[in-house]
Amino acid sequence: MRWAGTERAIVIDTYEIRRRIDDLKYRLNGKNKGLLAGAVAIAILIPAALIAWWVSPSAPVLASTADAARFREVSRSALDSPEGKADLAKLSEMKDADLLQELKTRQARLNEIDPGGKGETQEARTAWGALLRANSVNADRQRRNKKSDDE
Repeated sequence: MRWAGTERAIVIDTYEIRRRIDDLKYRLNGKNKGLLAGAVAIAILIPAALIAWWVSPSAPVLASTADAARFREVSRSALDSPEGKADLAKLSEMKDADLLQELKTRQARLNEIDPGGKGETQEARTAWGALLRANSVNADRQRRNKKSDDE
C-alpha cells in the first residue's frame, strides 16, 4: 500500500494485529478478568457511596404527625376562613405586578414578626396565612400562564 506523495511503502500486517488482539483477549480471561471487573465495580461504587454520604445529612428531617396535623390545621384555617376567602378574592382581582408587590410586602411583614420562623404567636400565624394566600394565588397564575404559553 502506498500513500500519495510518499516514497516508502507501508505494509499493514493483519496477521500481527490479529495475533495481538487474541493475546489481549487471552490475558483478559481468567484471573485478570475478575480483577478488572472488581476494579470497575470499585470505581463505580466508591463515588456512589460518597454521593450518598454527602446527600444523606442534608435530607430534610421529617416532621412528626402532630406537627403535620398542626400545619394542615393552620393552613386550612388560613384558606377556608371567611377572612381568608375574602382575601383570596381580593388577591385574585389584582394585576400581576400588584400581586408580586403584595407578596413581597407580606413576606417582609412575616420576617419582621417572626424572624426565626417558629410561628408560635397568633400574629405570626396570621401573617403566615396572609403570605400563604398570596403565594397560592401567584402559583395558580404562574401555572395558568405557563400552560397558555405551551399551547
